[in-house]
Amino acid sequence: MTGEAVRPVRLRPLGPGWAVWDTFVVRPAGLPFDWLALDDAGLLAQPLFREALAWQNPRLTARLRPGRGRERPSDRRAFRRAITSYAQRYCAKNDTIGFFGPAAWGAWSEGGTAVTAAGRPPRARRASFELWAVQAIADALERRHALTPWTVVHLAPGLHRSEAGVMLADGSLLRAAEADLRLLALVDGRRTGADLAAEYGPQGAGEVPRRLARLRAMGILTSGFAVRRGVAPERSLRGQLLGVSDPPRRAAALADLDALVAARERVAAAGGDHAAVERAQHDLRAAFTGLTSRDPDRRHAEFYAGRTLVYEDTVADLDVRLGTGVLGRLAAPLTLLLDSSLWFCNAVADAYERLAAERFGVPAREAGGVPLATVLDALEPLSVPGAAGPADAVAAELTRRWSALLGVPAEGPAVRVRSAALLDRAAASFATGEPRWTRARWQSPDVMFAAASQADLAAGRYLAVLGELHAGLNATDHQPFDRAHPDRAALHARIAADTEGKFVPLYLLRGSILNSRTMPPDCHLPASDTYLGTGGEPPYQPAAARTIPVAALRVHLDGETAIVRTVTGEHVAGLTEVIGDQLSHAAAQRFAVLPPAPYRPRVTIDDLVVSRERWRLPLRELPRAAQGPRRLAAALAAATSARHRHLFAAVTGERKPFLLDVENDASLEVLAHRLTRRADEHPDGHLTLTEMLPGPGDLWLRDDLGRRYTAEFRLVCVREAALANAASERAREAGRG
Repeated sequence: MTGEAVRPVRLRPLGPGWAVWDTFVVRPAGLPFDWLALDDAGLLAQPLFREALAWQNPRLTARLRPGRGRERPSDRRAFRRAITSYAQRYCAKNDTIGFFGPAAWGAWSEGGTAVTAAGRPPRARRASFELWAVQAIADALERRHALTPWTVVHLAPGLHRSEAGVMLADGSLLRAAEADLRLLALVDGRRTGADLAAEYGPQGAGEVPRRLARLRAMGILTSGFAVRRGVAPERSLRGQLLGVSDPPRRAAALADLDALVAARERVAAAGGDHAAVERAQHDLRAAFTGLTSRDPDRRHAEFYAGRTLVYEDTVADLDVRLGTGVLGRLAAPLTLLLDSSLWFCNAVADAYERLAAERFGVPAREAGGVPLATVLDALEPLSVPGAAGPADAVAAELTRRWSALLGVPAEGPAVRVRSAALLDRAAASFATGEPRWTRARWQSPDVMFAAASQADLAAGRYLAVLGELHAGLNATDHQPFDRAHPDRAALHARIAADTEGKFVPLYLLRGSILNSRTMPPDCHLPASDTYLGTGGEPPYQPAAARTIPVAALRVHLDGETAIVRTVTGEHVAGLTEVIGDQLSHAAAQRFAVLPPAPYRPRVTIDDLVVSRERWRLPLRELPRAAQGPRRLAAALAAATSARHRHLFAAVTGERKPFLLDVENDASLEVLAHRLTRRADEHPDGHLTLTEMLPGPGDLWLRDDLGRRYTAEFRLVCVREAALANAASERAREAGRG
């Protein structure tokens, strides 16, 4: 019925104070684990593996073409390492990208557990330009066809317009001449430069372009076409090009854009044929460079950076139902973890608030307060994953408390405890209030299952394994997951209902590592949220949403509580609420149960492994690449008592863990190369080895040929009490209104 409210994804009770979404993300590997037994030639003989390489690394596949000259031994070794690294990623990591990392959604079911076979062609696949590529195309078209007059002009989102001029992020007022004030008054985020010139007055045609150029150079107004993040960023560019009022320029620019889109579509149409994908990629890359004079890749030699021009997202042909009995067995240990994660989030918020008070206490107690931008400049670098910051000390305290609860010995066998035995002491250790910021209502655990077969999984003969617990974050709010959900309207309604009114910063997207698919920023941007204007790029929040430029905000201390007010004194929110997105990203990758140590045994609560067996070795004590893989294998065997063949390796300075097969020389060479590279950069760094669990014998997900696949399930848990309190507060506000 028209106008009927969308029913959000259902919540299911989990444990005291917690609920879980009725749907969850399923992340299977795209290629079978069994392929890791193949050598380079065997892998490259697999059409699916060749096609995956053609999508992700066209430079690498170009080296496979006939007629290339002889290569140096060092180049051949680098090529072998690259092939091995990609194979480990596609066959053993649950990354979501392309058909070699498809996404699916499953649901809890009273009817028991049932999963269809893996490894089938995707139900849906879509090729898209990376955002950075369309930004480069937009810039090239603007230059080539002199389209600057038809770009929409915005006041830089971080700045605040006043009667006398523009208030800058640092709190200073940039006074403007009367003519500039007249021009700024016309800037509304809808008018182009040509529109402004026409409406400015008789001198507009000559004066406005000059003034716009100066104000843009000063960072007061935005420059260029606004390219929106999404599955089709070229559409927003095309819409703006259609507004060019000069027919020859409009036609020429559209022809250039359409040629590149057609080249992208040829890549998409080639899917399923690795040779055709390689040819189409070559043509697209040549066309892109011809138009933009830019390299068709960025951030060379990095994974996870949106490096190439195009990517593909796919929906797995996989139906997944997990029985509610599985949820029942997870509930008690998972609730303990969620309670501790909420304590961790609140303690992180307290630590950041204390830091703000320490650094800005005196001016924050004065009438004018401290510009929020000044506080953000001090706190944001400390929130980046891998950076040292206040969250590290809190994470250390979290693991200290868990260690005291569990009584894990420095040496010894695996630890297994019952949740009932921990309940009272855990409640005391992790006592906390409701979430300090709205987004912290979410906690997103990744769970895997070790079982000999799907029948064993369905019969309850399994061991559950915690992967990561993404603290204070909805880790499903990524574009590939969003597009794969069977009811996106219900998904978006659930997101809005869980965290209505949260603060969302407008991130700088140009020239950053941020890409089209992952967070930040969030994929779904509800109009009910409040957006924090920062930087000087065109904004991307929903048109109906409330947006506050950072220059309009000040931080004040009320006792020891940091609050944010507007420059006119209007209360906005507590500081921890306003910087909640940054707090979530500071906390999300730092949750752990046990602190680092030379050795940690496996720890299981009820039927959930909460910490896998692991070892931590100083980089300076390990053999270098030149000493050969067998020397490294011997050192690792001595350190780990040769207990596991397959381990996940995390090296200081590397962004992600990767699979290690200690009986495979190619795998050892990958590790040796990374150890050698990072040991000089991080002389006090470490190699952390973690047991592969589920191990090769526990991979219950199979394809129609019986080949094994890894898989994980990403849940979203919600603090129910916070939802109830928020609903009550909204009702009270409505009553007062």
